[in-house]
Amino acid sequence: MPALVCQEPYVYALARFLSPLGENGPMAAIHQAYCDESDDSTFHQAFVIAGFLGFPPYLGLLELKWEAALEEEHLEREGFHMADCVGGFKAFRNVPEAERIRLQDRFIAIINESEVPLFATGVMTNDYDALMPQFRAWRGEYAKPYYLAFQHLVHTMAKFLDDAEVPPKDTIGFMFDRQEEYEGRAKKMYDALWKDKVQFAHRLGPLCYVNRMQAVQVQAADVVAYLNLRYLIDVETGKQKASPQWEKLRSAGRMLTKFFSREGLEALLREHASSPPRAYI
Repeated sequence: MPALVCQEPYVYALARFLSPLGENGPMAAIHQAYCDESDDSTFHQAFVIAGFLGFPPYLGLLELKWEAALEEEHLEREGFHMADCVGGFKAFRNVPEAERIRLQDRFIAIINESEVPLFATGVMTNDYDALMPQFRAWRGEYAKPYYLAFQHLVHTMAKFLDDAEVPPKDTIGFMFDRQEEYEGRAKKMYDALWKDKVQFAHRLGPLCYVNRMQAVQVQAADVVAYLNLRYLIDVETGKQKASPQWEKLRSAGRMLTKFFSREGLEALLREHASSPPRAYI
């Protein structure tokens, strides 16, 4: 699937809401990214990390609307989890399908109304597993699909700011949903990316793993991740059409995606065949 071109409102907002001018021009601003992962734990077909990049007033608008919707829908204690809502699990057990679809549409609308650009990186895990020895030889302790998707998403968001000609002093603060299995090593890799001065290192700000109930924007990132996971499994494998909910999310025209299938993964390996073991994409 070709990447969808990001529309312009966010870029215009950067110019309007950048920090005040200092003696040497605009002061550095920190943009905020909220991200989450989604995987197919049953059949181990695909893995996705996705999220969005925000700047006032868009993040504040999203947070206020999301919290209001949680309260009105009596979900303020559990939060909104897309996979549970689709499958009718946990807080959504015994909720009729039509009502669950209504809830999905409501929270997707909040994301679209916020006008933030969306990003998703996906990996076909069956293809990746078949190439694991090569990835382990190249990426060492960062060989698992999580780290490949994590790094690619961080890189894509940083490049977005570069392409928008945002002042080079501006950085991105990344917030990911708490992830006990990968959090420690992901932070180590993130620090290594900065220390090794990779191409996008100048955009790297703080990295935090947070509780999704304390930062409801992570719940919105979960929606983006889940819908792109379903797209990857259903459409990229030729099983069925994209879901109506994914089409609604895409309709805003601000979603940038990259899905690594066998062909793309093999291309990565060829490109970095002579790279040192700790090389990055």
